Parts: sequence; structure tokens; C-alpha cells
Amino acid sequence: MARWEQFIHTERAAPGVIKVTIQTSAYPMVGEHWQQQLTGSNKKRWGRIYIDPDPEAKAQRRSIALGPFKGLYKGQVGNNNDECPGAMFIWETQTTSHVQPSDAKSNQEFGTDLYRALEHRVLSETHSGPPTSIKKRMAWWEVQFEFC
Repeated sequence: MARWEQFIHTERAAPGVIKVTIQTSAYPMVGEHWQQQLTGSNKKRWGRIYIDPDPEAKAQRRSIALGPFKGLYKGQVGNNNDECPGAMFIWETQTTSHVQPSDAKSNQEFGTDLYRALEHRVLSETHSGPPTSIKKRMAWWEVQFEFC
């Protein structure tokens, strides 16, 4: 069993929609940050969230969100900044991602696990038809987040 399978569950909620359930305690600080941002009244801040396959758009969103924090942890092992929603997503409101200091290990594990979980779901839902790259297959799926 892959690591992500232990802590992140995905299901097809509707055509083109993936529901992602994240076990918050598996990702110290980061899980709580995402739960705070993507539930309750903060959820409206983002609107619908979609997977965006464009590398240039991801880089631009990441640069805008993390720019004010550039160099904050330079030379400090184990620290980095978590952005929520992450740069691999685009959201309706186009508000800049919320950034919070976090544990580097947890942040990196979460990012990898979330990507692998989404990749697995998209591949299982798009198994038929002509072969296309995973980036193209992942394009523009709506992602709905839940936490446990």
C-alpha cells in the first residue's frame, strides 16, 4: 500500500469532480492549514477549485503567493511555507493562496501524496480512449476537499 493510500481517499463525486478526503493528523501543521482554509467560512474565499495542468500558470501562482516570504527560511533545515490552495490548482476567485509556515517534511509529503492520490483517481476514471499524458488527463477536474 502506497503512503498516500493510508491518509488520502478520493472518489468520483460526479462527472469531472473528485472528492478528496484528507486525514489531517497525518500531515502536522499542513493538514490543519488546509482544513482551516478549505472549510467553513474560508471555503467561500476560493470558490470552486480545479486542477490546472499549465506549468507556467502554476509557477506564476506559486511566485505570487510565496514572493513576500522569499528567503524567510534560507539556511534553516526543516522549515518552509505551505500555500493553500496549492499551485497545482486554480480557483474561481483568483485570490492569492494563503501561506503559512510549516514543517518541511510534512509539507512535502502532503504535496506528493495529494498529487499521487489525484493522479490515481484520474487514471482510474480515464482508463479508456486514446492514450494521453497524465498532465492532460488531470486537466480541469474539479476537486472538493473534506477532512477527517
